[in-house]
Amino acid sequence: MSDTNFDKMVGSDQETELVPVEESQASVQLANFSNSVNFGSEDLVIPRIKLAQQMTAEVVEGSAKFGQWILTSYDAADELTVVPLLFARNRTLRDDAGVVLCRSNDGLYGEGDPGGECAKCPMTQWRENASGANFPPPCVFSYNYICYVVEHGAMGMLEFKRTSLNAGKTVNTIAAQRGIGNFALKLKSTQSKSKKGTYASPVVQPIVVDPEVLATAKSFLGL
Repeated sequence: MSDTNFDKMVGSDQETELVPVEESQASVQLANFSNSVNFGSEDLVIPRIKLAQQMTAEVVEGSAKFGQWILTSYDAADELTVVPLLFARNRTLRDDAGVVLCRSNDGLYGEGDPGGECAKCPMTQWRENASGANFPPPCVFSYNYICYVVEHGAMGMLEFKRTSLNAGKTVNTIAAQRGIGNFALKLKSTQSKSKKGTYASPVVQPIVVDPEVLATAKSFLGL
């Protein structure tokens, strides 16, 4: 490596002193390092696959358009091809500030306040106000999938909740027929309207892909 390139790496406007390992204030022990990747789930952050709405941060800043699909850290796209590999049901109850009060990792039993069996919890029930209008449950139910994103060769988490639950049920139906990990989906979007305005809705379309694509997807999780 040339001196110029090395200067760029360490900052050419500062003097750099190479300190022997034994003199380093950090007392780094090389024996504590390994070239064997053995990460647990607590060591990883799984990027999210999300559908851009009008107020999504990437849309506001101009790096994505309304209705596009975004995999965190990658460019937005009109469509994405994904292979669902893992599945989970979740419930999350938050306060007005967005703080999680209670969470269920299986959609059946919650941990926190109020906690307990979700089916019997009033926070999971639809509500009616004085004028007779119905409001969705404060505790939000969702279908979640760990997916391989073909275009990016990366993993991502796809979540369907609230108005997109039917898209999740479509994925579940395909998974029940073919088995999770044995099919691919094309993620698209369409515009929907409500009393609050226009929003993007997910469209999931099963597609045929080369068996090697499915094999590559499964290899990411050692399936």
